[in-house]
Order: sequence, then structure tokens, then C-alpha cells
Amino acid sequence: MARTGGLSLSSAVGVYGGIWTSSESGGQETDLYVGYAGKAGGFGYDISYVSYQYPEDGTYPDDGLSDQDFADVILSGSYGPVTLAAYLQTEAPKNAATTEDENNYFTISGKLDAFTLTYGFWDLETAGSGTTGMDEYSHLTLMYAATSEVSVGVS
Repeated sequence: MARTGGLSLSSAVGVYGGIWTSSESGGQETDLYVGYAGKAGGFGYDISYVSYQYPEDGTYPDDGLSDQDFADVILSGSYGPVTLAAYLQTEAPKNAATTEDENNYFTISGKLDAFTLTYGFWDLETAGSGTTGMDEYSHLTLMYAATSEVSVGVS
């Protein structure tokens, strides 16, 4: 059974930060984040930094990090019901050859009443494999918010 918990703080000027952690049979994940969000006219914006840490997954004991730790800078902007977001990887996990993989993720979503439609795609570049491209993996997800606490989706 997974155990999760978190703590977040935010200010009236748009600065926020926090920690979220979860443990399950596969190990522990701890996410640390800090960001700034606001509105200008009809436009909304958010910039944040998230460090995803997996402390039990390391095989390189001298680096102080696990092999699967990574970090993203997340940029998002919205106007009305439409939101664009980019998850730009700034620190990549090491693969078996001790090189780094690059993995950026982009989304566009629109909201109408209780429905949200999101198209997302990854720009993947695995070191040494020669694979690159925006269409390596994509998804389309439709979510329905039945209540403020319960959502149902299909992807």
C-alpha cells in the first residue's frame, strides 16, 4: 500500500513551493517544487522548477543522487479555456551506459464546462540510440470532472 503526503506553501504575490512524497513497493519518490504564477489581463502564466528524486534507486553512490532522479522547468500559459505547457528537462536520469537521456513533454488543452481535452507529446532523445522526433509518443485525453473531487478520463 502506498503512503503519500505533501506540504505546499503559497503567497499572495504568486510564489509557491512544496514537497510531495510517496512510497510503495517499487520504492520512494520525493518531488520538490518552487514556482511563480499569475495573470496579466486575460493571460495566465506559470513557471516552475520540479526536482523528482528517487533516493533508493542509486547505483552511483558518489553523486548523492539516484540514477533515475531528474528535473524539469515547466512553463505554461493560458488564455480563456486554452492552456499550453512545456516540461523542459534540465536534469536527466542516467541510463545503463551512464549517459543522459533527454525527454521534453508538451501539451495543449482546452476546457468546456466539466470536460477537458488534452493533446500531449514527448520529444525524446535517448543518448546513443539516434532516436529523435516530436511524434515518438503522443496521447489524446478526455477528462470529465464529475465533482471538484472526482474526475473520469479516457486516453
